[in-house]
Amino acid sequence: MTLKDKLTDKLGVFGFILYLLLGFINLIVPCIMLKYAWWIKIFVFVVIIAFQLLGSIVLYGAWVLSFINVLSLPVGFLSITYYVCFGIFILTQFIPDMIQLIGSIIIGSNSKYY
Repeated sequence: MTLKDKLTDKLGVFGFILYLLLGFINLIVPCIMLKYAWWIKIFVFVVIIAFQLLGSIVLYGAWVLSFINVLSLPVGFLSITYYVCFGIFILTQFIPDMIQLIGSIIIGSNSKYY
């Protein structure tokens, strides 16, 4: 059962709105924490939204670069918000993607058709 299903079952329409809000925050937080010009941040956000495959690759890169930037910041509201969103990102996207990647590599290496 996914996070969307759990929130929708427990909270109804409010849970669905909360799920969409969490998704939007998880997209915008790494873009905000990048130490680049505002137009580069907007370009990165547009690429993440507009292009599915390229956007997911750029999103991973944005999370890594922003994580490096946030480590040098003092602890404050934005850095704590970032760490919470980073944890949500790791649990809901990174770990399932890595499990799927490792599983496809293992299944692909056991294949009889080379």
